[in-house]
Amino acid sequence: MVTSLVKMAIDRCKGELSDIRYVKQPDYPPEFFEYILEHVTSAKFDIVSYCSDNPRTLWEYSRNFSVVNVVSLGNKDRTLSLLKYGFEVFPECEVRRSGHGFPFIEEVVPKTHQMVLQMMSLMRSLNHLIMNSTHYSNNDLRTLTQDQKECFRLIWRAIPDVYVKFAEMGLSITAEFFHLAQHGILEPVRYEENTKSCIMYELCFTDLASGAKEPRSLQHLSRCAVRKSLHNSWNLPHGIFKLGLPKILEHYLGLETD
Repeated sequence: MVTSLVKMAIDRCKGELSDIRYVKQPDYPPEFFEYILEHVTSAKFDIVSYCSDNPRTLWEYSRNFSVVNVVSLGNKDRTLSLLKYGFEVFPECEVRRSGHGFPFIEEVVPKTHQMVLQMMSLMRSLNHLIMNSTHYSNNDLRTLTQDQKECFRLIWRAIPDVYVKFAEMGLSITAEFFHLAQHGILEPVRYEENTKSCIMYELCFTDLASGAKEPRSLQHLSRCAVRKSLHNSWNLPHGIFKLGLPKILEHYLGLETD
């Protein structure tokens, strides 16, 4: 029933909109947001795909279910809720949005690098907008709130990818610039912005960005594998509690602990 009401509300708004308007993002209370997530999961309703089918009208509404968006806002409760229910951290719609924008030219920046750059860029832009005063400069690459930092760290509990290193991301940014130049396209602004985001990542998350590149622990990869299996069968997060595991492992699989 909840799923039907969500679809009806979206479709009603969508039908009343012209091409230049969109469904606004409602301010769901945390408890009601969890209620929606629980019911769309139990109904096996892929709300992200549903919104993606109507990107012109639902792009704003779909941000409710965007991990990238809630991390950038520093909303810890919503970040953890989306991750617990298995929402993809960096889906294809975000990949396309963060790419160079030329569909017939190969992307050379790895997906995980794009994810980091996109989040750093959004957080910096958002903070610049909120703190639009003499106390903040758009060139201040250290200005992240503690909540934003904690949200960014949370996503690494949910993905098996190795931590992105500053040096390798810098190389991929440079590689993209010259790759586009070989096709007669010069993107100095994109190169500069990506470089700033890369530096920001290194300054704010030095422990992740520096050091040798190493695979994630077997324990963490096992967590990701179990969660992926549960997600594929629409059993996240409640399926965790049906496995008969000790509480400490339930909390670990539920992303509540590192």
